[in-house]
Amino acid sequence: MIDIIRGASEKPVSTEALINFVENANITEGVLYTGDPIISGVEDKSSLDALLITTENGVIVFDIVEEAEYSDRSALRDELYNIVLQRLIGYKELAVRRGQLKANISVLTIAPAWIKSVFQDDETIIDTVDFHRFIENSKQENLTQEDYRKLLQAIQAITNLKS
Repeated sequence: MIDIIRGASEKPVSTEALINFVENANITEGVLYTGDPIISGVEDKSSLDALLITTENGVIVFDIVEEAEYSDRSALRDELYNIVLQRLIGYKELAVRRGQLKANISVLTIAPAWIKSVFQDDETIIDTVDFHRFIENSKQENLTQEDYRKLLQAIQAITNLKS
């Protein structure tokens, strides 16, 4: 079962598309946070549009796009990945070994207004088919229920999110 925690969103159409993708995906257990959750740092406040934490896929960070015009989002996805990794790597109970977490971290761009084209990459989700393909291809077998629980606790600790 997926729990969906909705916050105020500046990108309502694409956020609703993401919620629809998640609700219709074959995800056993997880929590989707939407509505510009903020991960706080000492020097910066980096805005994440949405986060999905699942037992099957670990952490999925979402960059949500409302605009219909294509833009290269790879640098932003790299930045969001590094922000989440830096915050989680300090939790010993989440680490496998030096610099490596038990949970996968993925970053996806959700852009339902974009037209499928040659510019689309594996980290850009335009429709339900793209999302389902990503979920199936990014499964993680070794995340235990205890690891998942600790991951949720860590995510809540590093963000302003509560479930």
